Amino acid sequence: MLSIPPFLYRHHHTGAEPMKIGFAAQRFLRDHISQYDWFCYLEDDLLIADPYFFRKLEWFVTMHGEETTLSPHRFEISVTQPVHKLYHDGSVRPDFTAAWQNVDDRRHLQSEHLGMTVRFERWPNPHSGCFFLNRNQMAYWVSKPYFGDEDSSFAGPLESAASLGIIQTFRQYKPSPANASFLELQHLHPRYLGEALKFH
Repeated sequence: MLSIPPFLYRHHHTGAEPMKIGFAAQRFLRDHISQYDWFCYLEDDLLIADPYFFRKLEWFVTMHGEETTLSPHRFEISVTQPVHKLYHDGSVRPDFTAAWQNVDDRRHLQSEHLGMTVRFERWPNPHSGCFFLNRNQMAYWVSKPYFGDEDSSFAGPLESAASLGIIQTFRQYKPSPANASFLELQHLHPRYLGEALKFH
């Protein structure tokens, strides 16, 4: 059980294999589609600290249409490493996701937000360990024949549950590197900055 008050969450038992719990979560969201305005999926080591996070998502969809989604950049922080903040979902081979998305189709978007120009890009690496859809978007995804098929061909089942159905269904964007902090969330396990990235 979680070490937070039980009225803040609902425990849902599933017999899914551990690596495929993300697909069970998708079905849970589908089964409650009439009850919520936004449908969110996050891996369990991610933290949203931006109080305007959902306002930004709503603004983006209003500006650019419900056929688009916006994903955050994940970052890690450390005060003991030479680099104190790292955005670690970098680029990959251009053909890595070509079977499911065409990143050259309307590759860049930009809009004015609070007096500044914010740019967004389609990335060959769409993964952020999460997705965020409004009710209309969730219903549209659920209507697709591949919803719920547990296709794990994007890297693996964990990555596929978070990313594959989204890039199959929508034009997915992330903030451009110059304004990466526009939409971000913290990766609490310092796998990259604390372990994988070595400094000499």
